[in-house]
Amino acid sequence: MRRDQSILKKIVSLLFLGLVFHSNLVFSQHASASADYDVERMRLLLQASSLHLFTSNQGLIDIDSAVQLACAAQLRRATLVYDEGFNPDGKRLPGDSIVTPTQLAAAKRQLRTLKEKERVLLLLELGIHYLIRTGSAKDDMDSAYRYLSKAKSDAVEIDQRLAEEASIILARYYIKNNEPERGKNELLTVLSRRLQEKNPRAIAQIEEGLGTFLPYEDADKEMYLRRALHSYERLHDKIKQIDIWNRIVDVHFRQSKIDSVKIELLHTLDMQDSVGFKHTHYTHNVMSWVEFVMSNPYKGLFHATQAVKIMESTRDTTFAPFFYLRLGSAYQSLGHHEEALLWLERSITKNFRKNSRLLWYKSFFVVVQVLADLKRYEEGLKVVKEIIDEYPPDNEFDKMSVAYITGLCYEGLRQDDKAENSYREMVHWAEQLHDKQMVKDKAHAFALFSFFLADHSKHQEAKTYVAKARAMLTPGGLVGTRLQIYQAEFKIDSASGNHLAAIRDYKQFTALKDSLFNVNRTKQIEELKIQYETERQQKDLDLLSQKSEFQQSQLQNERLTKNITFGGSALLVILLVLLYHRYRVNQQKEKEIYKKNQALQKLVEEKEWLLKEIHHRVKNNLQVVVSLLSTQSSYLDNEPAQIAIRNSQHRMHAMSLIHQQLYQSDNVATIKMSGYIHELVNYLKESLHTGDKIDFEENVNDIELDVSQAVPVGLILNEAITNSIKYAFANREKGIICVTMKRQDSKFDVILKIRDNGSGFPAEFDIQEITSFGLSLIKGLTKQLGGQFHFSSDKGVVLVIEFTDENSAKTKGMLFKA
Repeated sequence: MRRDQSILKKIVSLLFLGLVFHSNLVFSQHASASADYDVERMRLLLQASSLHLFTSNQGLIDIDSAVQLACAAQLRRATLVYDEGFNPDGKRLPGDSIVTPTQLAAAKRQLRTLKEKERVLLLLELGIHYLIRTGSAKDDMDSAYRYLSKAKSDAVEIDQRLAEEASIILARYYIKNNEPERGKNELLTVLSRRLQEKNPRAIAQIEEGLGTFLPYEDADKEMYLRRALHSYERLHDKIKQIDIWNRIVDVHFRQSKIDSVKIELLHTLDMQDSVGFKHTHYTHNVMSWVEFVMSNPYKGLFHATQAVKIMESTRDTTFAPFFYLRLGSAYQSLGHHEEALLWLERSITKNFRKNSRLLWYKSFFVVVQVLADLKRYEEGLKVVKEIIDEYPPDNEFDKMSVAYITGLCYEGLRQDDKAENSYREMVHWAEQLHDKQMVKDKAHAFALFSFFLADHSKHQEAKTYVAKARAMLTPGGLVGTRLQIYQAEFKIDSASGNHLAAIRDYKQFTALKDSLFNVNRTKQIEELKIQYETERQQKDLDLLSQKSEFQQSQLQNERLTKNITFGGSALLVILLVLLYHRYRVNQQKEKEIYKKNQALQKLVEEKEWLLKEIHHRVKNNLQVVVSLLSTQSSYLDNEPAQIAIRNSQHRMHAMSLIHQQLYQSDNVATIKMSGYIHELVNYLKESLHTGDKIDFEENVNDIELDVSQAVPVGLILNEAITNSIKYAFANREKGIICVTMKRQDSKFDVILKIRDNGSGFPAEFDIQEITSFGLSLIKGLTKQLGGQFHFSSDKGVVLVIEFTDENSAKTKGMLFKA
C-alpha cells in the first residue's frame, strides 16, 4: 500500500503541474503585486507559497512540484528557489532561456561551447531541472546525477566554493533518491570545510541546507534549523530568519506540536511586518486552522478573514480556493451556513474546477456538509453525483471524504442502510491513510462512525471506534471530532446503565458546544462580517470615485482633442503643400544622384576587373618563373643548386597561390587563410612526395589577411613545413605536422604555430648560431609582419609566430575614433 501511495503521489503531482491557470489577467496581477520585491523577498514568497501548497495537500504532491507551481504563479523560473548558494543575486544564468522541457537539446549543445564557470553553471541548471521534475522517474534521476556530479568534478578545478554548492545540490539528489545517509555525509563534509574557513554566512547556508533537505524522520533536522536560525540572527538577516521559522513551523506541524506552531506563527507574522513582506495571507491561513484545532473558533475566523483580505489586496489569487475554503469552513464550523456557502462557492467556480482540481476539491466536501446542516440532503446528493461523475475521487483521502458526505446525506434522509454502507466505506478508506498529516481526518472518521453506530444501538462496535478515535486524538484535536466522541460516549454509557459517566459525557459535550455558539461569539462574528463588508464597500466607493474622475478626465481630453484636430487640419494642409514641393525638388536631386551612382558603380566594377586581371597575370608570371626554374634545374648536375632552385620554386608557388585565390574570389583585398593554407599544405605534400609517411593536421580559424601580410605568412609556412618534411622524420616511419592559426586576446591578436612530432633539436643545439637562408628568411618575414617568433623543442619542433592583423587593427581604430 505504501508503494501504491507513492505511485499515486507521483501521478497526482504530474497532473498538478499540468495545470493551466484560469486567466492571463491573474498572471499580470501577480507580476504587479510583487514587482517591488528584491530577490530575497521574492525567494521568501516562493518558499512560503510552495510550503503552504505542499502542506495543505497533505502529502498528495511533493515539495518540488509545489515549488514549480508557485514559481509559475509568480512568473519566475523554478531555479530561483534552488540557486541561492551559487547565484545569491538571482542574476541571469547561461541556461535561463533554454533549460526548459522543449529546449533541452539546445541546452546540451550549448554545453559544448561554454568554458569553465559558465559551463559548470549550465551543468547545475540541467541537474536541477531533472532533479525537480515531477514523479522522480529513474531516467530523470539518472540525468540529474550525471549533470550534478559532472558539475562538482569540473568546479573543483575552477572554484572551490562553486564545487561546494554543487555538493549541496548533489546531496539533495541523494536524499531524494532514498540515500539519506549519503546525502547527509555530503552536506556534513561541506559543513566541516566551512567551519574551518570561519565564514558565518557560508556556515549558516549549509546548516540551512541540512535542516531543509534532511528527511522529516531524521532527528537532527530541527537541530540544524535552529543552528541556522541562530546564525542568521547573528548576521541580522531577518528575511532568512523568517524562511527558517517557516520550516520549523512545518516540522512542528507534522509533529502535531500545535502550541509551538501557534507561538511560532505569531512571531513570524511580526517579523514579516517588520521587513515589509506583504504576502502574509499564507501565515494567516495556517493560523486560522491552528486556532480552530485549539478550540478558538472566533480567532480562527479572524485569521481566515485576514487571509482572504490580504490575498485579494495583493492580488495573489492563483491559490484563492485554499483561502476561500478556509473561510467557508470557519463559518460552517460556527453554524453560519449561508456565509459558509457564499465563500465555498467562490472556491469552486467553473474556472477553478476546470484547471486546478487539487485547489478546490476539498471545498466540494464542505459544501455538501453545509447543505446537510441545512437539511437540504437531496440537493447535497445531487451535488455529490454531479461532481464525482465529472471528477471521480482518485486517492484514499478523497474517496473517504466522498463516502462521508454521501453517508451524511443518506442519514438525513433516514435511509439508514445506505448511510451505514457509506460510513463503512469511509472507515475502509480511512484505514488506508498512513500520512501523519492525515491523522486528524482519520480520527474524525472513526469518531463520526462511532456516533452513528451508538445512535443505532450498535454499542459494542461503537466502543471500538471511539477507542480508535481517542487514540489518534492529538493535543487539542479537531473540535468536531471531540463533539462526536462525547456524543457517542454519552449514548454508549447511557445504554450500559453507567449514568454518572453519561452525565459527564453530556456536560463535556454541552460545554464545548456552548463555547462555540454562545451569544457573545455570534456578536463578534457579526462584527467581523460587518468590518469586512464595510472595507469591501469602501473599496467599491473608491473604485467608483476613481471611475468618475477618469470619466471627467476623458471629457476634458475629448474637448482638447477637438481643438487640436481643427488646428492640426489647417497645419496639415500647409504641410502637404510644402511636402509636395519638397518631394519635387528631391525627385530631381535623386535622378542626378542615381546617374552619378551608376557612373561610380561602373568605375568600381572596372577597377575590380583590373585588379583581378593584375592578380591573374601576376599568378601566370610566377608560374612562368616556376616553369623556367624547373627547366633550368634539369640542366644542372650540382645537387645543392638543384635544391636551391626547388626551394625557390616552392616559394614562388606559395606566392602564386595567393594571387590565384584573389583572382578567383569576389573579394580582391583579403585572403581567407583557411582555404589558402589547405591548398599550400596539399601542394607541399604532393611536390615533396610525403605519401602516407606524414599526416597533416590543420586547425585554422576564419581569418582573412591583407595581401601584404598573406604573402609573408605563406612564405613562412613554406619554409617551416618544408624543413619539417625534410629533416624531422629522418629516422621515423610515421610523423605528424600540425598547422594552427587562430586569434588570441593579447597585444598580437593572431598566432601561427607549426609543430611536428619529429626528433627535435639536439640537446646542445643553439638557435642563435644558425645562419641558414631559411631561418634568415623567417626572421625577416616576421619583422615584415611586425611580429615576433620563437622556436621550442618538446617532442618535436614548434615554431610560433605572433603578429597583429592589420585589417583588425584598422577596424578597431575606426571604431575608437567614432
